[in-house]
Amino acid sequence: MPDFKLTYATMSNLPEVVHSRYELELKKTRDNLGKTYGMIIDNKDHFVERTFENRSPINTDWLLGHFPDGTAMDANLAIASAKRAAPKWSALRWQDRAALVRRAADLIEERVYKLAVATTLECREKSI
Repeated sequence: MPDFKLTYATMSNLPEVVHSRYELELKKTRDNLGKTYGMIIDNKDHFVERTFENRSPINTDWLLGHFPDGTAMDANLAIASAKRAAPKWSALRWQDRAALVRRAADLIEERVYKLAVATTLECREKSI
């Protein structure tokens, strides 16, 4: 869990830990730019032949990564996977579904700096 929780009440007075953790994540991210990513289908990476480049609008020399140029066939694979998973999900007790959603929220909280950096690198308004 992070040592600081960002809320509307704390936004105007961020402690130094927020800035230092963001800078650390920014360095890690910039050191790993340009990778090729797949789509997640059946809980595993699904790579396709055609990809497209995504560059930061802040600096178009920064290649953020190569991302899949999915086709209708890839969409159909994802839909079929979701249909296969639906019966198991719907058979779960609501308490178990709620626990999984809470776990997803915890993962987002754990990755808040990584998500912040990814969002920042996609912004046009301000350089870093």
